[in-house]
Amino acid sequence: EGFGGVLFFTLCHVFSLTFPKGEIYVQFDSVNTAKEAVEGLNKRWFGGRQISASFISDAVMQAHR
Repeated sequence: EGFGGVLFFTLCHVFSLTFPKGEIYVQFDSVNTAKEAVEGLNKRWFGGRQISASFISDAVMQAHR
């Protein structure tokens, strides 16, 4: 399902033998597009796990670049 233009995307994998997880950071081309993505993805299920989608600060986004 597409939500709009993506300006930046990165995946941070947390290695764990018992509970592997990852964090995905996406910067969209507009606040409206980001809002639609958060509303469309938050609490959905993917691969047997529930997704948590939320807004983050610009500082946190910059730290993951």
